[in-house]
Amino acid sequence: MYKKSKGVEYDSDYATIKRWVIIRVEELEERKNKSKTKTNNYNKYEQREYPTEFLESLYENNKILESNTEEDDMEME
Repeated sequence: MYKKSKGVEYDSDYATIKRWVIIRVEELEERKNKSKTKTNNYNKYEQREYPTEFLESLYENNKILESNTEEDDMEME
């Protein structure tokens, strides 16, 4: 059907179809490999590390804030 519509003659129909299949498989493999090499932006960053002193100071500040909030609540009652 294709040959008649295009007016094309091939030396070997088998070889032509085989070539088309090989080309298509190569295209699909290329697409697959491209999608594997794409990285998502979250993978570009390393996890931050904080010194223990910094984290302890955050906890201390939180305790102070909590106690101030409790005192404010008592004053409002």
